[in-house]
Amino acid sequence: MDAGDGAGYSLAALVDDAFAVLAAVDVGTVHLVGHDWGSIQGWAVIRDPRAAGVIGRYTSISGPDMDHLSRWIKARIRRPREWGKLGGQLLRSWYLMAFQLPVLPEAAWRLVLTRRFEQAAHRPLGDNPVRGLALYRSNLFGRGARTGRPPGATRQVHIPVQVVVPLRDAYLSPHLAEDLDGWIDDLTVVRADGGHWWPASRPAEFARLLRDGEA
Repeated sequence: MDAGDGAGYSLAALVDDAFAVLAAVDVGTVHLVGHDWGSIQGWAVIRDPRAAGVIGRYTSISGPDMDHLSRWIKARIRRPREWGKLGGQLLRSWYLMAFQLPVLPEAAWRLVLTRRFEQAAHRPLGDNPVRGLALYRSNLFGRGARTGRPPGATRQVHIPVQVVVPLRDAYLSPHLAEDLDGWIDDLTVVRADGGHWWPASRPAEFARLLRDGEA
């Protein structure tokens, strides 16, 4: 599938890619770990029927399940006392609409944002942010938004799931971890004193958390 037209960036296509990689490496049951869009994709992977016997546990950092995000927003709309939580997340998500604009987001990444994010992420990004705009355009409002859930996706998750919540994440509210226990049988929520790029800025602490989660 050609990623250039956006179709290759849909969650359905990315899930297929993940299982193709797992089949190629053939290492048995794995601990899947995802951050940001990798985490969003990871949620779709573990809810796919093909995950049975392949994904043994999952660690998510700063990337919600899309169905959970939709339910979380709708629930807060119905609860006036929680409009503050909803407003806080909407303020964090302002860039989602900005990324739908033509030309300007590409220019902003090439001229300013890539360098800043490289400093925050502690790694070179190259042209990945520009290509990554297709993730937002395809999966939030485009064709991928309607085809992101794998056919036969499970509603309930039975494998152990660890959700890491950086408390100073500029893009995702810690409150998004609420209500997860309603559809995840074995859930651990870990709150980390850091921002969105906490795994990169505190790699030793991150590695220790993953090892402890497998104990």
